Order: sequence, then structure tokens, then C-alpha cells
Amino acid sequence: MKIYQKDRTAPVRLFDDLSELDGLNAGTAFSFSVLREEYYVVQLLLTECSGEYEITVSGLDGRATVYNTQGIDKYGRPFRKKYAAEAGRINPVYIGFDFSGMESGACCAAVRFSGAEEQEVLLDFQIREEAVKNHGYDDLWRLSRLNWLNSTRAQDHEVVPPFLPIETDGSTLRLLGRTVELGEDLQLRQVESFFDEGVCLTDTVQLRLLRAPSAFEIKGESFTCDAPSVENHGDSAVLTVRGRARTCAPRRPCTSNARDAWNTLSPSRPNRTSRPPFT
Repeated sequence: MKIYQKDRTAPVRLFDDLSELDGLNAGTAFSFSVLREEYYVVQLLLTECSGEYEITVSGLDGRATVYNTQGIDKYGRPFRKKYAAEAGRINPVYIGFDFSGMESGACCAAVRFSGAEEQEVLLDFQIREEAVKNHGYDDLWRLSRLNWLNSTRAQDHEVVPPFLPIETDGSTLRLLGRTVELGEDLQLRQVESFFDEGVCLTDTVQLRLLRAPSAFEIKGESFTCDAPSVENHGDSAVLTVRGRARTCAPRRPCTSNARDAWNTLSPSRPNRTSRPPFT
């Protein structure tokens, strides 16, 4: 087995093209310069090997993730599997290291490949004084977003930070950066946004969406609506309002709510003096 290391700014794309290794030297030890608070991804490339391997990382306990062999599944459960290498091609291995909360200085980790043959590679890290923002997620070339693969957010019905649960006083809905004002018929009276053009949250209203309250009309006739009702389902709520108009008879009660679109309406049967049905 030969092990190469290629800078993360140039991830391998053609695994059956060995020219991807041009200018690289196989080795058993590699060095890296890391910023404080960074989630750093190492790209190792294996050649002249085949079969299944167990990959283990020692050092930096609890801070390393081998993305080829471990992670969190869609049910939030951790999993592990063996690494399958193929002869005659480049076999990439991506390992993420979390340096959050660590002070500047030197540290190291050893990566062991156990299978048809045994091989170990030493990774030396020099943590610099300079810190990176947001663990490096803002810079795509760092590959730090690989850490998101193991996110357990949104696996329940809890609101994901920095978002907040919707608040209401019965007529106005308040959510992050926006307010939605409802009329007695649950039509939109106004929608206000506190986000500026750069999508930055401010303390003042930046945009009002509607010039006038919206209304549901047929042939210019508005509906007469009953008082809205609220059904609380624990982690959700349904607002419902029923309305009626003289010129149309609903196939079922006309209902507007958060789950259903406006129900289909059919016109009353026309007589000699009535206007033709709408289409």
C-alpha cells in the first residue's frame, strides 16, 4: 500500500486517473497548518491495495471522523463499516478533525489501516494563533462542511436554532425576522420583513409586502366569514375559517386553513334572471 496526501483545495475527481498523483510523494507522515477553531479535513489517497480495511484513528480522541467508514444515519444512530479499496485506482480517504476549543500548539494523530496488510500514517498538526470564523464552514475550499453530514438537527419537531417557535396573539404571527398579520377571514392583511437586501436581520421593518389587505372574492363578491377556529396538535396548529357567498353554493363548507387550499366551489344553478355561472 502506498499513501499520498493531497491538499484539500484540490480534491481528487478522477479516481481511475493516476495522473492525479503527479507531483505527490507517498509517505507515512504528513504535516498540516491549522487555524484555531477550524474543522480541518485531511485527504489521503491510497494506491496499490485492494480488499477491505478497518480504519482507526488514535490521538485527538473524539475529535476525528473517518467519513468513508463512520457517521450518523438518517435516524440519528451512529454507524461504522469497513473501507473497500480497489486495485489499479485511487482510493480516497477523508478524515475530519475538530479543533474547536483547542489552544495553539502542536498535536498529532495516527491513522492505521488494517486488512490484507497493515499500514500506519502519522499526521502532525500545528495549530496557529489565528482563529477562523464559523469553524471554516464559510469557505468551501476547506471542505469543513463535511461535518454537516453527521448533523442531528431537525430529527425531531424542535425548532432549529437560530429560528424561534412561531408566536401569535390571535391576529399576528411572529417568526424570525417577519410578522404576518391576519384578518378575521384569515386572509393576509400585511406581511412585514425585518431583513435588509443583504439578508441581515435588523430591528426595523425593511419591507411591507402588501399594498392593501388581500381578499377572497368571486365575481367581485366577498365571502361572509365566521370567526376563525384553532386546532392545537401539540407541535402544530391549524387555523380554520368558514365563509359563504350568495352567488355560489359550495360542494362542501368553504374552508381555508393552513393545510388545505381553497376548496372547489360550484355556482348556483342559474335561472332566467341570474347571471351566467362563472368559469
